[in-house]
Amino acid sequence: TGAETMVYSNAAMVLEQGIDLVISATNEYVVHNTEYNGVKGEFGSINVKDGTSVDLSFSFVLNGTETPTELGHFAFTVYDIDATHEGFNESVKVCGAETASTSPKTTLAPVPAQDCLMYESTVEGGGENNPGHPKELTPEQVANSVTFFFSKPRSEFKVTLAVSGPGFEAGRNFIFAFVPVVACPPPPMPPPCTEMTEMNALLSPTHNNLGGVGPDSDAETMVYPGALTIDGADVDLVVSASAGYEAHNAQANGVWGEFGAVNLKNGMSVDLSFKFAQTGTDSPVEVGNFAFTVYDLDSTLVANESVTICGASRAATATSTNVVALPADGDCQKFESVELGTGKNNPTNPNSLTSEQMANSVTYFFVDARSEFTVTFAVSGPQSTQGRNFLFALVPVVSCL
Repeated sequence: TGAETMVYSNAAMVLEQGIDLVISATNEYVVHNTEYNGVKGEFGSINVKDGTSVDLSFSFVLNGTETPTELGHFAFTVYDIDATHEGFNESVKVCGAETASTSPKTTLAPVPAQDCLMYESTVEGGGENNPGHPKELTPEQVANSVTFFFSKPRSEFKVTLAVSGPGFEAGRNFIFAFVPVVACPPPPMPPPCTEMTEMNALLSPTHNNLGGVGPDSDAETMVYPGALTIDGADVDLVVSASAGYEAHNAQANGVWGEFGAVNLKNGMSVDLSFKFAQTGTDSPVEVGNFAFTVYDLDSTLVANESVTICGASRAATATSTNVVALPADGDCQKFESVELGTGKNNPTNPNSLTSEQMANSVTYFFVDARSEFTVTFAVSGPQSTQGRNFLFALVPVVSCL
């Protein structure tokens, strides 16, 4: 009785916070045997009467609440999709997934479905070959399964389970789990270093008035001249800040050694636009196959530094790293410091780093051409009269491949 849902408690954990999975039917649901709803072995299970279908909403909420929570980079697998000799075929349709994968020896057939991914059984099966654990599958059980991959964060996705054929007084069980049955698809790979756009060292800005805080006046930008050269023509890197940018020390903006530098007051964040433009102009220039690295991400006793970048093909850290990935919206990727640091270990040259300096860095790779990308720098903790310097360069701190 009560709410017409099925709730799997603590289906996921994010930053030590339990996330529940809540399933509800969005059209008429006809079940043959409700005792099969819930779990079957190590799988979730939903029973559907022969000759019917059901549209389901799978939602993520904070444990014990109705508060939606977005999850990204997860897999959803449906197992034991088979047919019967009476002419019943099982099928599953998922809307919202970016890709789907089956084994090379799959028994499932893809079915066209507008804006969704759908698979249908083609081989008869019985209870004798049903799996008992998602990580202990026979080749036959793998062949009867399909994994749907979700990369972008979401709090909900849609699933349709169907059993085609005549309406008998019987039913079929659909079993599922949030683990892949096939290898996860790799994210887009950056090109080899030899194929990456060659960038120049960042020089002192020809104009330095980021967010209007000085030390220069007029246009509220910071311009790095000749950040790269294309077909003999110099291209500038122009940085501008969102409203409300506060620096602790505007004199620190510009360069630090051979890095670009942005100073940010403690307890604040700023959205920055990095734009490639023909030198001395506002004309955008599209650049592809490049890297952007943020260095010296560290913490104090009361504050953590973080960087969020949207639109990058992927991000990478050193094998031994002091920064952790955190959930971020859409196609953004966020990393935050977890290690205390001081000015004593600050780098001065992106091509000459200690292992500790590499561990405090993160590289974002951009494969597709673009004239602009967005970066968010943030210093968590209480606002104070102090600030932190964010250092960056257009070179990778880790191997391109």
